[in-house]
Amino acid sequence: KDVDVVVVPIDCLGWPAVLALAKQGSMVIAVEENRTQMDCDITALRGLVKDAHIVKARSYAEAAGLIQAHKTGILFESLTTNVPRLKITWR
Repeated sequence: KDVDVVVVPIDCLGWPAVLALAKQGSMVIAVEENRTQMDCDITALRGLVKDAHIVKARSYAEAAGLIQAHKTGILFESLTTNVPRLKITWR
């Protein structure tokens, strides 16, 4: 109950501990730069845990930033450059 966020290599999302934490609502940060032999990716976890909150991070440094943003209530979507185009209408 006390674990809010778990950080794991991107292909280790099938670990029993990760599954249990995802099922109880913990956010899972999957780090892309760390690969292992486990080969259990995000689609597998989402198939096992319907409402899993999974966020990808390129590195552990980025994961640390995502944890800090999560703790302060900043939306992850506001941290990216993927901003939708503005639609300007003239009156």
